[in-house]
Amino acid sequence: MPNLKRVARWLWGNRKALISSGLALAILWTIFFNTSWLGWGLIGLGVVLFVAVWWATNFSFKEKSFWLLVAHMFWISGGVIGFVLFNIVVLWHFYLIAGLVAVLWWWLLMMYESFAASGTWPVRVRPVLDFFDLVAYFFIGSTLLLAADFYGLTAGWLVVAVALQTVLALYLRFWREEIKGLRRWLYVVLITLLTQEVMWVISFWHRGVYLKSFMLAILFYLMVESVVHYAQNKLTVRVALEYIGLVVAALVGVLIVDGFLVLR
Repeated sequence: MPNLKRVARWLWGNRKALISSGLALAILWTIFFNTSWLGWGLIGLGVVLFVAVWWATNFSFKEKSFWLLVAHMFWISGGVIGFVLFNIVVLWHFYLIAGLVAVLWWWLLMMYESFAASGTWPVRVRPVLDFFDLVAYFFIGSTLLLAADFYGLTAGWLVVAVALQTVLALYLRFWREEIKGLRRWLYVVLITLLTQEVMWVISFWHRGVYLKSFMLAILFYLMVESVVHYAQNKLTVRVALEYIGLVVAALVGVLIVDGFLVLR
């Protein structure tokens, strides 16, 4: 009996995230198996996720943080949905991704609910959110490149889309890290211009979509981490070298793997 009571308390305490993520998963499942409902399904999923964030933040439209949380949820979900629509060809892949994204939705809503109650992001949660943001950046980049090939979009559209994503990602990161002032907009402009240039160059590079998207994401990671540490007066030579070494090692590893796959 004590265990049942504990489970019941956990279910009740997590009811918002569990119900919302379950409904979102059901709609994602419907979209995948009934592609003729794609348009209405995406609208329905957007409504469910919007209401889920609204419920998690105690039905408050007034707070600026609510709209930022909605933007974050839509951005993360857009990356996952784009990956599913353009990449999933084996059924068990979809089952795996659907299960993982349901857990992700549940966890994000729990974090949003915690933030709404306390007004701050726990230090231990921030690195996890940063990782999910980087994965979303990679997925969105892959989706944009695949959509450009599928629909015949020009490099100009890719550059604009990457700029919008970069601005959103940076604003969310600065908001979580509580980096304020006019100088942050200078950082946003500089990083956005650099990512636009990178996207412009790699869009003409005849290599795999995932390699190009990974390079864009890892360079974005290097720039944003450098700026955040600099804004917080934590950027030292050692920290800079560690990040540069990590990025170089990741790029070399991915290029080697990509080279073997292409040669094979």
